[in-house]
This record gives sequence, structure tokens and C-alpha cells, in this order.
Amino acid sequence: AAAPPANVQVVCRVRPSGEYSESSLAIESGDGGDIISLAGAARTFSVTKAFGQESRQEDVFECVGLPSLDYVTQGYGACVLAYGQTGSGKTWTMTGNGEAPGLIPRMIENLFHRLISGFQDFTVHCQYLEIYKEKVRDLFNPARARNPWDAPGPKVNIRYDGKKVRIENAKRLTFTGNAGGAGAKQAPETQ
Repeated sequence: AAAPPANVQVVCRVRPSGEYSESSLAIESGDGGDIISLAGAARTFSVTKAFGQESRQEDVFECVGLPSLDYVTQGYGACVLAYGQTGSGKTWTMTGNGEAPGLIPRMIENLFHRLISGFQDFTVHCQYLEIYKEKVRDLFNPARARNPWDAPGPKVNIRYDGKKVRIENAKRLTFTGNAGGAGAKQAPETQ
């Protein structure tokens, strides 16, 4: 029997870039996960799953989104956290575009499909937070930015209750704000 998945998994997606050629980056699959190495670098990185530069949005959804939705529909909570430097592809992976939807629109569409076909009564709420320059920003309420380090009390216990938005259906979900702080960001429509 296969071992149950770990509570925390680290998935890495390598952004296509002219900086590195395909041959300078190596991803090796192992029994305990994948190992990423860069030619000429002394360090390697072990992760649960690594996606190369050729990866598709669908590949990431199948690896990250579907298992998270399995937990959610069993009554557990799930969190997908995109981490990386500016321009590394976090927003693309999470939201995508109309031709290649990211994790959020795919997960919402799949969640509603599961709920409509399997449950009589349900309510879906979503939070969309960003941590940028040590400030937590609620992307459903971008005017409410907060520096968690300024909070009184212990410095390791951070609690931020962002605005919860009720999602009526999977057809359209609008996100406001982005890392640059200007304009509105809209997730692609789902079919």
C-alpha cells in the first residue's frame, strides 16, 4: 500500500527563461521526490515534485489542485501558497489566462462540479491573500494592508483574518489588486 501524502508538500515550477538553457537545469525523479540541480552549482534542492520549463497549467493542477480538492470535499482545509521572487511566475501559476487557466479558476470550477453533483446544500467561501515586503494584503480588500510584525504579542504567532468572499458559481470570479498594487486582476472565465 502507498504511504499517505505528507501534510505539507513542496512543489517547484521552473519558469521558462532565457537565463538558463534547458541543459543547465536538471530534474531527477527519486523515490522520495524530485531533485533539482543547476549545472555548475554546488547545491541541489529536494522537493515533493518539480515541474520543468515545459510544464503546463494542467500539469500543476493535476499535481496540486486535485489532491487539495480531495481534502476539501472530505471536510478538511487546504492552502496553496505560491512563493518566489518578483517575476518568477506566481501569478501566472495561480491565475493564468483565458487560454491557460491557472490553479484558482481550475480549482473553483472543479470544486463546483464536485459539489453540484455530490451535495444538496453547500456554501463556498474563499480568501485571497498576498504577503509582499512583509505586509499581508487582502486581495479582496486591497486597502487593508497590514504589517504582521507590528502586531503586539509573540512574533511567531501570526493570525490574519482576511475578507471571506462567498462564491456563487464558477463562471466568473474577480480578484482586485496585484503585487504592484495597481489595477484589477481578473481570473479567466471558466466554461
